[in-house]
Amino acid sequence: MKLTTSVLAVGLLAAAGLAVGAGSASAHVVIDPSTAAPGTELVVLTFRVPNESAKANTVGLTITVPTKTPLATVRYKNVPGWTAMAVSTHLATPVKEGDFEVTDPVTSVSFTADSGTTIPPGGFADFELQVGPLPDVGSLTFPTDQKYDDGSVVKWADPTPAGGEEPEHPAPTLTVAGSGNAAGAVTVPSSDGTARTLAVVGIIVAALSLPVAAIGLSRRPRRALVAQRGAHYLLTVKGNQPALHSQLAGLPWADVPTGHFAGGKAHGRIEQRCLKALTVAAGINLPHAAQALRITRRTRRPRSRKWRTETVYAVTDLTAAQAQPEQLAEWIRGHWHIENQLHWVRDVTYDEDRSQIRTGHGPQVMASLRNLAISALRLAGHTNIAHANRHYANRPDRPITLLLTS
Repeated sequence: MKLTTSVLAVGLLAAAGLAVGAGSASAHVVIDPSTAAPGTELVVLTFRVPNESAKANTVGLTITVPTKTPLATVRYKNVPGWTAMAVSTHLATPVKEGDFEVTDPVTSVSFTADSGTTIPPGGFADFELQVGPLPDVGSLTFPTDQKYDDGSVVKWADPTPAGGEEPEHPAPTLTVAGSGNAAGAVTVPSSDGTARTLAVVGIIVAALSLPVAAIGLSRRPRRALVAQRGAHYLLTVKGNQPALHSQLAGLPWADVPTGHFAGGKAHGRIEQRCLKALTVAAGINLPHAAQALRITRRTRRPRSRKWRTETVYAVTDLTAAQAQPEQLAEWIRGHWHIENQLHWVRDVTYDEDRSQIRTGHGPQVMASLRNLAISALRLAGHTNIAHANRHYANRPDRPITLLLTS
Protein backbone atom coordinates (compact mmCIF):
# COMPACT_ATOMS: atom_id res chain seq x y z
CA MET A 1 0.00 0.00 0.00
CA LYS A 2 2.91 2.35 0.73
CA LEU A 3 4.26 1.86 -2.79
CA THR A 4 0.83 2.41 -4.36
CA THR A 5 0.30 5.57 -2.31
CA SER A 6 3.71 6.81 -3.43
CA VAL A 7 2.80 6.17 -7.07
CA LEU A 8 -0.36 8.25 -6.66
CA ALA A 9 1.56 11.00 -4.89
CA VAL A 10 4.14 11.16 -7.70
CA GLY A 11 1.31 11.19 -10.26
CA LEU A 12 -0.39 14.10 -8.54
CA LEU A 13 2.96 15.87 -8.36
CA ALA A 14 3.45 15.35 -12.09
CA ALA A 15 0.07 16.95 -12.73
CA ALA A 16 0.67 19.93 -10.47
CA GLY A 17 1.89 21.98 -13.42
CA LEU A 18 -1.68 22.05 -14.74
CA ALA A 19 -3.06 23.81 -11.68
CA VAL A 20 -2.33 27.39 -12.60
CA GLY A 21 -4.35 30.50 -11.90
CA ALA A 22 -6.30 32.60 -14.33
CA GLY A 23 -4.63 35.53 -16.04
CA SER A 24 -5.60 39.13 -15.57
CA ALA A 25 -8.37 40.82 -17.51
CA SER A 26 -7.61 42.24 -20.94
CA ALA A 27 -8.88 45.41 -22.57
CA HIS A 28 -10.38 43.34 -25.38
CA VAL A 29 -12.69 40.33 -25.51
CA VAL A 30 -10.31 37.39 -25.25
CA ILE A 31 -10.52 33.60 -25.03
CA ASP A 32 -8.89 31.50 -22.31
CA PRO A 33 -7.21 29.18 -23.13
CA SER A 34 -5.94 30.85 -26.28
CA THR A 35 -4.41 27.63 -27.66
CA ALA A 36 -5.63 24.03 -27.85
CA ALA A 37 -4.51 20.94 -29.72
CA PRO A 38 -6.29 19.75 -32.87
CA GLY A 39 -8.43 16.72 -32.17
CA THR A 40 -9.18 17.78 -28.58
CA GLU A 41 -12.53 16.17 -27.88
CA LEU A 42 -13.88 18.96 -25.66
CA VAL A 43 -12.47 22.26 -24.46
CA VAL A 44 -14.14 24.88 -22.27
CA LEU A 45 -13.53 28.37 -23.65
CA THR A 46 -13.88 31.32 -21.29
CA PHE A 47 -14.76 34.59 -23.03
CA ARG A 48 -13.61 37.47 -20.82
CA VAL A 49 -15.68 40.54 -21.68
CA PRO A 50 -14.56 43.95 -20.36
CA ASN A 51 -16.70 47.07 -20.40
CA GLU A 52 -14.66 49.73 -22.19
CA SER A 53 -17.41 52.36 -22.21
CA ALA A 54 -17.08 55.33 -19.88
CA LYS A 55 -20.84 55.65 -19.24
CA ALA A 56 -22.86 52.76 -20.72
CA ASN A 57 -23.40 49.30 -19.24
CA THR A 58 -22.98 46.04 -21.16
CA VAL A 59 -26.34 44.24 -21.36
CA GLY A 60 -25.86 41.68 -24.14
CA LEU A 61 -23.35 39.46 -25.86
CA THR A 62 -23.62 37.38 -29.03
CA ILE A 63 -20.83 34.94 -29.89
CA THR A 64 -20.73 33.71 -33.48
CA VAL A 65 -19.51 30.13 -33.80
CA PRO A 66 -17.36 29.17 -36.84
CA THR A 67 -19.46 27.78 -39.69
CA LYS A 68 -16.82 26.96 -42.31
CA THR A 69 -15.69 24.09 -40.09
CA PRO A 70 -18.75 23.53 -37.84
CA LEU A 71 -18.26 22.13 -34.36
CA ALA A 72 -20.16 18.98 -33.41
CA THR A 73 -20.58 20.09 -29.79
CA VAL A 74 -21.31 23.62 -28.60
CA ARG A 75 -22.75 24.13 -25.13
CA TYR A 76 -23.04 27.22 -22.97
CA LYS A 77 -22.74 27.52 -19.20
CA ASN A 78 -25.55 29.38 -17.47
CA VAL A 79 -24.42 32.65 -15.91
CA PRO A 80 -26.45 33.98 -12.96
CA GLY A 81 -28.37 37.09 -14.00
CA TRP A 82 -28.10 36.34 -17.72
CA THR A 83 -30.39 34.46 -20.11
CA ALA A 84 -28.54 32.32 -22.65
CA MET A 85 -29.79 31.04 -26.00
CA ALA A 86 -28.13 28.95 -28.71
CA VAL A 87 -29.14 29.18 -32.38
CA SER A 88 -28.67 26.20 -34.71
CA THR A 89 -28.76 25.87 -38.49
CA HIS A 90 -29.69 22.73 -40.41
CA LEU A 91 -27.16 21.68 -43.04
CA ALA A 92 -28.49 20.27 -46.29
CA THR A 93 -25.28 18.26 -46.59
CA PRO A 94 -23.91 16.92 -43.29
CA VAL A 95 -20.28 17.67 -42.49
CA LYS A 96 -18.02 15.03 -40.97
CA GLU A 97 -15.73 16.25 -38.18
CA GLY A 98 -13.56 13.43 -36.82
CA ASP A 99 -15.86 10.62 -35.73
CA PHE A 100 -18.92 12.87 -35.67
CA GLU A 101 -21.41 13.79 -38.38
CA VAL A 102 -22.62 17.37 -37.98
CA THR A 103 -26.15 18.05 -39.25
CA ASP A 104 -27.46 20.91 -37.07
CA PRO A 105 -24.48 22.92 -35.81
CA VAL A 106 -24.82 25.79 -33.36
CA THR A 107 -24.01 29.01 -35.19
CA SER A 108 -24.32 31.53 -32.37
CA VAL A 109 -24.83 31.81 -28.62
CA SER A 110 -26.37 34.91 -27.05
CA PHE A 111 -26.29 36.09 -23.43
CA THR A 112 -28.85 38.75 -22.46
CA ALA A 113 -28.72 40.50 -19.09
CA ASP A 114 -31.76 40.08 -16.85
CA SER A 115 -33.31 43.12 -15.20
CA GLY A 116 -30.88 44.60 -12.69
CA THR A 117 -27.84 42.82 -14.17
CA THR A 118 -25.15 44.59 -16.22
CA ILE A 119 -21.41 44.79 -16.71
CA PRO A 120 -20.72 48.32 -15.42
CA PRO A 121 -18.00 50.65 -16.75
CA GLY A 122 -14.61 49.40 -15.63
CA GLY A 123 -15.95 45.91 -14.92
CA PHE A 124 -15.78 42.60 -16.75
CA ALA A 125 -17.56 39.23 -16.80
CA ASP A 126 -16.75 35.70 -17.96
CA PHE A 127 -18.93 33.60 -20.26
CA GLU A 128 -18.15 29.96 -21.05
CA LEU A 129 -18.71 27.69 -24.05
CA GLN A 130 -17.82 24.00 -24.22
CA VAL A 131 -16.87 23.07 -27.79
CA GLY A 132 -15.32 20.20 -29.74
CA PRO A 133 -13.88 18.19 -31.30
CA LEU A 134 -11.40 20.77 -32.56
CA PRO A 135 -10.60 20.56 -36.30
CA ASP A 136 -7.01 20.88 -37.52
CA VAL A 137 -7.50 24.29 -39.15
CA GLY A 138 -4.81 26.44 -37.51
CA SER A 139 -7.25 28.77 -35.74
CA LEU A 140 -10.94 29.32 -35.00
CA THR A 141 -12.38 32.83 -34.72
CA PHE A 142 -15.49 33.70 -32.70
CA PRO A 143 -16.70 37.18 -33.78
CA THR A 144 -18.53 38.70 -30.82
CA ASP A 145 -21.08 41.53 -30.60
CA GLN A 146 -21.09 43.45 -27.29
CA LYS A 147 -24.33 45.38 -26.68
CA TYR A 148 -24.65 48.43 -24.39
CA ASP A 149 -27.71 49.92 -22.73
CA ASP A 150 -27.32 53.15 -24.73
CA GLY A 151 -28.09 51.19 -27.93
CA SER A 152 -24.51 50.98 -29.20
CA VAL A 153 -22.91 47.72 -30.32
CA VAL A 154 -19.19 46.97 -30.44
CA LYS A 155 -18.29 44.29 -32.96
CA TRP A 156 -15.21 42.32 -31.96
CA ALA A 157 -14.66 40.91 -35.42
CA ASP A 158 -11.54 42.49 -36.94
CA PRO A 159 -9.04 39.96 -38.33
CA THR A 160 -5.40 40.32 -37.34
CA PRO A 161 -3.36 41.55 -40.34
CA ALA A 162 -0.48 39.47 -41.72
CA GLY A 163 1.94 41.96 -40.18
CA GLY A 164 0.73 41.04 -36.70
CA GLU A 165 -0.31 44.53 -35.57
CA GLU A 166 -3.41 44.44 -33.35
CA PRO A 167 -6.62 45.84 -34.88
CA GLU A 168 -8.96 48.11 -32.94
CA HIS A 169 -11.53 45.37 -32.23
CA PRO A 170 -9.79 42.00 -32.73
CA ALA A 171 -11.98 38.93 -33.08
CA PRO A 172 -11.57 36.44 -30.20
CA THR A 173 -9.41 33.67 -31.66
CA LEU A 174 -8.48 30.17 -30.55
CA THR A 175 -5.20 28.90 -32.00
CA VAL A 176 -5.51 25.20 -32.85
CA ALA A 177 -1.98 23.84 -32.79
CA GLY A 178 0.50 21.79 -30.80
CA SER A 179 0.17 18.44 -29.06
CA GLY A 180 -1.88 19.67 -26.10
CA ASN A 181 -2.57 17.50 -23.06
CA ALA A 182 -2.63 13.72 -22.78
CA ALA A 183 -4.42 12.12 -25.71
CA GLY A 184 -8.17 12.45 -25.42
CA ALA A 185 -8.00 14.63 -22.30
CA VAL A 186 -10.85 16.97 -21.61
CA THR A 187 -9.40 20.48 -21.40
CA VAL A 188 -10.75 22.97 -18.87
CA PRO A 189 -9.82 26.63 -18.30
CA SER A 190 -8.05 27.93 -15.23
CA SER A 191 -11.09 30.07 -14.36
CA ASP A 192 -13.16 27.02 -13.39
CA GLY A 193 -11.54 25.82 -10.16
CA THR A 194 -13.72 22.77 -9.61
CA ALA A 195 -13.42 21.51 -13.16
CA ARG A 196 -9.65 22.11 -13.31
CA THR A 197 -9.04 20.31 -10.02
CA LEU A 198 -11.13 17.38 -11.21
CA ALA A 199 -9.29 17.31 -14.53
CA VAL A 200 -5.88 17.25 -12.81
CA VAL A 201 -6.87 14.41 -10.49
CA GLY A 202 -9.00 12.74 -13.14
CA ILE A 203 -6.21 12.59 -15.73
CA ILE A 204 -3.93 10.90 -13.22
CA VAL A 205 -6.56 8.49 -11.86
CA ALA A 206 -7.80 7.55 -15.33
CA ALA A 207 -4.41 7.48 -17.02
CA LEU A 208 -2.89 5.37 -14.30
CA SER A 209 -5.89 3.03 -14.52
CA LEU A 210 -5.69 2.71 -10.77
CA PRO A 211 -8.63 0.73 -9.41
CA VAL A 212 -10.32 2.00 -6.28
CA ALA A 213 -8.33 -0.48 -4.21
CA ALA A 214 -5.04 0.96 -5.46
CA ILE A 215 -5.95 4.46 -4.47
CA GLY A 216 -7.24 3.63 -1.23
CA LEU A 217 -8.21 2.69 -0.28
CA SER A 218 -6.61 3.27 2.90
CA ARG A 219 -9.03 5.87 4.13
CA ARG A 220 -6.52 8.39 5.47
CA PRO A 221 -4.85 9.35 2.13
CA ARG A 222 -8.26 9.62 0.48
CA ARG A 223 -9.63 11.92 3.16
CA ALA A 224 -6.46 14.00 3.00
CA LEU A 225 -6.78 14.53 -0.76
CA VAL A 226 -10.34 15.82 -0.44
CA ALA A 227 -10.42 17.51 2.95
CA GLN A 228 -6.91 18.92 3.23
CA ARG A 229 -5.87 19.53 -0.39
CA GLY A 230 -9.27 20.54 -1.78
CA ALA A 231 -9.08 17.92 -4.54
CA HIS A 232 -12.05 16.08 -6.05
CA TYR A 233 -12.46 12.56 -7.35
CA LEU A 234 -14.53 10.77 -9.98
CA LEU A 235 -13.88 7.02 -9.80
CA THR A 236 -15.27 4.14 -11.81
CA VAL A 237 -15.98 1.09 -9.67
CA LYS A 238 -15.22 -2.29 -11.21
CA GLY A 239 -15.61 -5.90 -10.24
CA ASN A 240 -12.39 -5.93 -8.24
CA GLN A 241 -14.30 -4.02 -5.55
CA PRO A 242 -17.26 -6.41 -5.14
CA ALA A 243 -18.70 -4.85 -1.97
CA LEU A 244 -18.74 -1.29 -3.30
CA HIS A 245 -19.87 -2.46 -6.75
CA SER A 246 -22.75 -4.39 -5.14
CA GLN A 247 -23.75 -1.32 -3.14
CA LEU A 248 -23.92 0.84 -6.25
CA ALA A 249 -25.72 -1.80 -8.32
CA GLY A 250 -28.32 -2.21 -5.56
CA LEU A 251 -29.41 1.44 -5.55
CA PRO A 252 -32.97 2.13 -6.83
CA TRP A 253 -31.92 3.03 -10.36
CA ALA A 254 -35.32 2.17 -11.83
CA ASP A 255 -36.78 5.16 -9.97
CA VAL A 256 -34.04 7.57 -11.10
CA PRO A 257 -34.76 9.62 -14.23
CA THR A 258 -32.18 9.80 -17.00
CA GLY A 259 -29.90 12.76 -16.38
CA HIS A 260 -28.08 12.72 -19.71
CA PHE A 261 -28.52 10.86 -22.98
CA ALA A 262 -26.27 11.01 -26.04
CA GLY A 263 -26.12 9.05 -29.24
CA GLY A 264 -24.37 9.02 -32.58
CA LYS A 265 -21.72 7.31 -34.66
CA ALA A 266 -18.19 6.83 -33.40
CA HIS A 267 -15.38 4.47 -34.44
CA GLY A 268 -17.62 2.78 -37.01
CA ARG A 269 -20.32 1.92 -34.49
CA ILE A 270 -23.69 3.33 -33.48
CA GLU A 271 -23.60 4.34 -29.81
CA GLN A 272 -26.15 5.26 -27.18
CA ARG A 273 -25.02 6.46 -23.75
CA CYS A 274 -27.35 7.00 -20.81
CA LEU A 275 -26.24 8.43 -17.45
CA LYS A 276 -28.23 8.45 -14.22
CA ALA A 277 -27.01 10.34 -11.15
CA LEU A 278 -28.24 9.77 -7.61
CA THR A 279 -27.36 11.86 -4.56
CA VAL A 280 -26.08 9.67 -1.73
CA ALA A 281 -26.19 11.12 1.77
CA ALA A 282 -24.79 8.06 3.55
CA GLY A 283 -24.26 4.34 3.20
CA ILE A 284 -21.71 4.28 0.36
CA ASN A 285 -18.43 2.82 1.55
CA LEU A 286 -16.31 5.66 0.20
CA PRO A 287 -15.47 8.82 2.16
CA HIS A 288 -16.95 12.11 0.93
CA ALA A 289 -19.14 10.36 -1.68
CA ALA A 290 -21.85 12.77 -2.83
CA GLN A 291 -23.21 11.24 -6.05
CA ALA A 292 -23.45 7.70 -7.39
CA LEU A 293 -23.57 7.26 -11.17
CA ARG A 294 -24.75 4.54 -13.51
CA ILE A 295 -23.67 4.75 -17.14
CA THR A 296 -25.33 2.40 -19.64
CA ARG A 297 -23.59 2.18 -23.01
CA ARG A 298 -25.19 0.40 -25.97
CA THR A 299 -23.31 -0.18 -29.22
CA ARG A 300 -23.98 -1.99 -32.49
CA ARG A 301 -22.56 -2.20 -35.97
CA PRO A 302 -24.41 -0.15 -38.62
CA ARG A 303 -25.72 -3.25 -40.42
CA SER A 304 -26.48 -5.23 -37.30
CA ARG A 305 -29.60 -5.26 -35.14
CA LYS A 306 -27.81 -6.77 -32.16
CA TRP A 307 -26.95 -4.32 -29.40
CA ARG A 308 -24.07 -4.83 -26.98
CA THR A 309 -24.84 -3.35 -23.56
CA GLU A 310 -22.26 -2.34 -20.96
CA THR A 311 -23.13 -0.93 -17.52
CA VAL A 312 -20.56 0.99 -15.50
CA TYR A 313 -20.88 2.45 -12.02
CA ALA A 314 -18.99 5.44 -10.68
CA VAL A 315 -18.91 7.64 -7.61
CA THR A 316 -17.81 11.24 -7.05
CA ASP A 317 -17.47 13.65 -4.16
CA LEU A 318 -18.84 16.48 -6.34
CA THR A 319 -22.39 17.48 -5.50
CA ALA A 320 -25.16 17.92 -8.08
CA ALA A 321 -24.65 21.68 -7.86
CA GLN A 322 -20.94 21.33 -8.66
CA ALA A 323 -21.25 18.85 -11.54
CA GLN A 324 -24.26 18.36 -13.78
CA PRO A 325 -24.99 14.97 -15.44
CA GLU A 326 -23.81 16.16 -18.87
CA GLN A 327 -20.48 17.30 -17.40
CA LEU A 328 -19.97 14.00 -15.59
CA ALA A 329 -20.80 12.09 -18.78
CA GLU A 330 -18.21 14.02 -20.79
CA TRP A 331 -15.52 13.58 -18.14
CA ILE A 332 -16.13 9.84 -17.88
CA ARG A 333 -16.12 9.47 -21.65
CA GLY A 334 -12.84 11.37 -21.79
CA HIS A 335 -11.36 9.05 -19.17
CA TRP A 336 -12.42 5.98 -21.17
CA HIS A 337 -10.72 7.44 -24.24
CA ILE A 338 -7.49 7.88 -22.27
CA GLU A 339 -7.62 4.27 -21.09
CA ASN A 340 -8.14 3.03 -24.67
CA GLN A 341 -5.13 5.06 -25.81
CA LEU A 342 -3.05 3.47 -23.05
CA HIS A 343 -3.77 -0.16 -23.90
CA TRP A 344 -2.01 -0.18 -27.28
CA VAL A 345 1.15 1.48 -25.91
CA ARG A 346 1.25 -0.86 -22.94
CA ASP A 347 0.84 -3.94 -25.13
CA VAL A 348 3.25 -2.98 -27.92
CA THR A 349 5.83 -0.49 -26.60
CA TYR A 350 6.13 -1.93 -23.10
CA ASP A 351 5.45 -5.56 -24.14
CA GLU A 352 3.28 -5.96 -21.05
CA ASP A 353 1.97 -9.43 -21.89
CA ARG A 354 5.46 -10.93 -21.54
CA SER A 355 6.15 -9.44 -18.11
CA GLN A 356 7.60 -11.99 -15.66
CA ILE A 357 6.14 -10.27 -12.58
CA ARG A 358 3.10 -12.39 -11.77
CA THR A 359 2.75 -12.75 -7.99
CA GLY A 360 0.98 -10.72 -5.33
CA HIS A 361 0.26 -7.09 -6.20
CA GLY A 362 3.29 -6.92 -8.49
CA PRO A 363 1.35 -6.90 -11.80
CA GLN A 364 -0.95 -4.07 -10.62
CA VAL A 365 1.98 -2.02 -9.33
CA MET A 366 3.93 -2.44 -12.60
CA ALA A 367 0.84 -1.53 -14.66
CA SER A 368 0.44 1.62 -12.58
CA LEU A 369 4.10 2.54 -13.10
CA ARG A 370 3.83 2.00 -16.87
CA ASN A 371 0.71 4.16 -17.00
CA LEU A 372 2.39 6.85 -14.93
CA ALA A 373 5.27 6.94 -17.43
CA ILE A 374 2.91 7.13 -20.43
CA SER A 375 0.78 9.85 -18.85
CA ALA A 376 3.80 11.96 -17.85
CA LEU A 377 5.29 11.68 -21.35
CA ARG A 378 2.04 12.69 -23.03
CA LEU A 379 1.57 15.63 -20.66
CA ALA A 380 5.09 16.73 -21.65
CA GLY A 381 4.03 16.78 -25.31
CA HIS A 382 5.58 13.53 -26.55
CA THR A 383 3.62 11.70 -29.24
CA ASN A 384 6.06 8.84 -29.89
CA ILE A 385 6.36 6.98 -26.57
CA ALA A 386 9.08 4.58 -27.80
CA HIS A 387 11.29 7.48 -28.91
CA ALA A 388 10.61 9.32 -25.65
CA ASN A 389 11.61 6.23 -23.63
CA ARG A 390 14.99 6.14 -25.36
CA HIS A 391 15.47 9.86 -24.77
CA TYR A 392 14.88 9.60 -21.02
CA ALA A 393 16.73 6.30 -20.59
CA ASN A 394 20.00 7.89 -21.76
CA ARG A 395 20.10 10.30 -18.80
CA PRO A 396 18.94 9.21 -15.32
CA ASP A 397 18.24 12.83 -14.31
CA ARG A 398 15.73 13.39 -17.10
CA PRO A 399 12.85 11.27 -15.66
CA ILE A 400 13.15 13.07 -12.32
CA THR A 401 13.04 16.46 -14.03
CA LEU A 402 10.05 15.31 -16.09
CA LEU A 403 8.01 14.29 -13.03
CA LEU A 404 8.84 17.47 -11.14
CA THR A 405 8.07 19.86 -13.99
CA SER A 406 5.27 18.21 -16.03
